[in-house]
Amino acid sequence: MIFVLSGLSYTLLDEGARNHLLEITSRVSFTQSSNNSSPAESATEASANQKAETAAQRQLLPVPDGNGVILLDSAEPYISTQISTVGGLTIKGTAENPAIIEIEETPCRIVAASLSLENVIFVNRSPSPSLQKQSASAGTSTALLHVTAQSLKIKGCCFTQLESDSSDTSALEREAIYWSPLDPQQRNSSQVHIQDTLFAVPQHALHLTHTPQALTLTNCLNITSHSTLYLERAPEIDQQLNLKLQHLTLRKAGPLVLLNWNDPTLIPGTILIEARDCVFDLNQAALIQVRGQKPPENWLSSVSLLGEGSVAS
Repeated sequence: MIFVLSGLSYTLLDEGARNHLLEITSRVSFTQSSNNSSPAESATEASANQKAETAAQRQLLPVPDGNGVILLDSAEPYISTQISTVGGLTIKGTAENPAIIEIEETPCRIVAASLSLENVIFVNRSPSPSLQKQSASAGTSTALLHVTAQSLKIKGCCFTQLESDSSDTSALEREAIYWSPLDPQQRNSSQVHIQDTLFAVPQHALHLTHTPQALTLTNCLNITSHSTLYLERAPEIDQQLNLKLQHLTLRKAGPLVLLNWNDPTLIPGTILIEARDCVFDLNQAALIQVRGQKPPENWLSSVSLLGEGSVAS
């Protein structure tokens, strides 16, 4: 968390958003207990006590009101859950006291026509090896937030995975957001907008099963993620991905865009990237990378990058 906070203080360009993110991340704290027992006994007892205390304090998310709004105004953390609604859904904490949703084995799953998140912290501690095996065998998504919605708007949020007390090095690595549209055929209405948000997870910051019509990242920070945007499929010939980035900062991160090319005969559509005043500190990665099948020789000609005021390592 020290690294997260130091990264925030030096890289976010907007003063108000920097202070806001510093404030919400400072609320994510886990205490350690100590006694005279052996290290193994102390770790086990501390973990058991912490789980019991946390379980007693956490609460379920309230139901939406008549306007489809869930207001999270409690200082105590909430338990991740599954929500399915017909219309639009808004989940928001307060700017002064952002809500915390703790993720355990399963992600927070939301199905709605549209989803708006504001001032919410999604946090997960790496599970024990037994829970890792259970999650892997059950095919559970590794995302903190699993969203099925035609449009997604996120503002003033934080997605982070904290290291567990276990010394096991093969901890389950989390993605931040797994997004799929409610109706893939209605592509013109599929949009993703993210603003003033921090990503501090080992896997992808944003996992997209389909290509949205427009994707915007404004004044966001991504720390150490495997990639910022992972596309399960590249846009097809009749599609155009409009990616607008402003004041986006990557620190020791993987590629900005990672394309999964599963069809070597695919004729790619257009990818238009507009990056203004961004900083791309990449960890042995390129801005755009492809994995899977080899793409056509001329596929890069379908990519346009405008980078006014931006720098890349």
